[in-house]
Amino acid sequence: MAKGNHVFNNFDKVIQNIFRVILADQNLGREFDAINGSGGDINSARTLLQSKFPVSFRYYNEIKDHPEIKRIHETQDDKPVASNDPNSKNFGTATTKFSNAVVAWALNGTSDSPIDAWRELTTAGFDPEAQRNYISEAPKSQRQDRQKRCEQLAQFVKGELGRLVGCWLFALRADLQINSPKDYEKKREEWRSLINS
Repeated sequence: MAKGNHVFNNFDKVIQNIFRVILADQNLGREFDAINGSGGDINSARTLLQSKFPVSFRYYNEIKDHPEIKRIHETQDDKPVASNDPNSKNFGTATTKFSNAVVAWALNGTSDSPIDAWRELTTAGFDPEAQRNYISEAPKSQRQDRQKRCEQLAQFVKGELGRLVGCWLFALRADLQINSPKDYEKKREEWRSLINS
């Protein structure tokens, strides 16, 4: 498939970058780099991450390895990629907002859930112009299939991917609580109210 503009941006890369920040804060950044191919013993790194972050690491891998994520990466138009296009700028702004919200919520124990920022990210992560090009520039016999593919991926992002990200967020905070119980003792009531809301 042509390497053009993505109809959907790389949500999995956003999750990966945030997880790396969280794990680096827990002195596990090198292990995370190792499992992502940056050198080091992959098996021992994976074992350590699974022991320290058993639930959130599992959800991270489920997001990363989901077949629809691969389809997102492959769904591109044929236009040359323009630098600083409005969709990329909007996605970058939404990425920063979501990243900051997750780090504050997970590491600093703020009571502001990052879910609203995630919803903004999923909206910014869709490029209507790239979708129009992706569909209109295909042979007529393929346009309906491409339209259906875009609709399915949009449904995945708003539905299943959102569910997995929500599970990853709560699992992340739970894993951190287990790893650093003293840091979370003061926030126990806020924690409970978040889970029960």
